[in-house]
Amino acid sequence: MCWRQKLQVLLMNDFFINKVRAIRDAMVAVPENLEECNNVMEGKECSLTLQHTSIETVEKLLRNLKNSKSISVDELDSFSVKLSSKYIAVPVHHIVTLSLMQKRFPTSWKFTKVIPLHKKLSQLDPKNYRPVAILSPLSKILEKIVYRQLYDYFTNNKIFHPSLHGYRQHRSTQTALLQLYDHWVRSAAQGKVSGVVLLDLS
Repeated sequence: MCWRQKLQVLLMNDFFINKVRAIRDAMVAVPENLEECNNVMEGKECSLTLQHTSIETVEKLLRNLKNSKSISVDELDSFSVKLSSKYIAVPVHHIVTLSLMQKRFPTSWKFTKVIPLHKKLSQLDPKNYRPVAILSPLSKILEKIVYRQLYDYFTNNKIFHPSLHGYRQHRSTQTALLQLYDHWVRSAAQGKVSGVVLLDLS
């Protein structure tokens, strides 16, 4: 790596770190108010306990990883992990089981490689790049196992807000727009005016 590339890496690194710091510093502490949460949980007798999973489930999740050849910090890529799924399923299952038992996420799986991807305009301006995190493919297995259990818990206990459309089965930007459109049409029919605030964090 030549000195220009090293300088570019350092500048990008500083830019993204400072951007996150600026966002954190600008955040206003919101006073804790569990009233809404208590209303949602009223009358519900439920508690979440993460369950162990089978070796077969781990192997299936390994086989179903996306075919990416991007190499993570631990020098693994999803494509190679998929090819070796039959042979590594048992040790990965052991790590996942220990993690669920100890309620701890493996430290080495927390590290990520961040790649800046150019979005638009000048390539010399760091603002025109977006950071893409390349996580260890093994960390995604544990993430999927925990996600599935959390998702089922929220669904079975009716904890999800009815207007939440992101990251839910059978819901998408289309269902969100249809729900909003329905609200707007009903409001217009009643002679009301609708106002919309759309937010996007760069």
